[in-house]
Amino acid sequence: MSQSTDRGLDEQNAGRVRTHLCVSDNGDIVAFFALKHIIVSLEGTSSRLRQSGDANGQATGLLLAQMGVRSNLQGNGVGKQVVQQVFDVAATVHAQASFQLLVVDAESERLVPYYEQFGFRRLPNDRRLVMKMSAVHKLVSTC
Repeated sequence: MSQSTDRGLDEQNAGRVRTHLCVSDNGDIVAFFALKHIIVSLEGTSSRLRQSGDANGQATGLLLAQMGVRSNLQGNGVGKQVVQQVFDVAATVHAQASFQLLVVDAESERLVPYYEQFGFRRLPNDRRLVMKMSAVHKLVSTC
């Protein structure tokens, strides 16, 4: 296993991250995503977004820590379906645990527009993107 896989398993075993599998009708794993709770600094963001945070300029968030689609299925819209599943799970988790934001750290600059198409907004000077949970709930209720 790779060092990244080992680290991911350590996080999973310690309860700091939850990995979700997306399975086809015939039982094949087609994609996965992992979520974990984090603290987000809202320094330098819009006053509207800062309202989501506390007096110290921080908010709690659910981070899309990892996401992957089976290589032979990439480019066929499976990733968009996975992001929709992330929204569904985040809305369910939000009903049980209070947090303000859904967060993603784009692996590269070219992935920033991919996440922006779903409604994520980029934080200043970073590849971190956020979406208020109120927006996530609206997306889930319209599907």
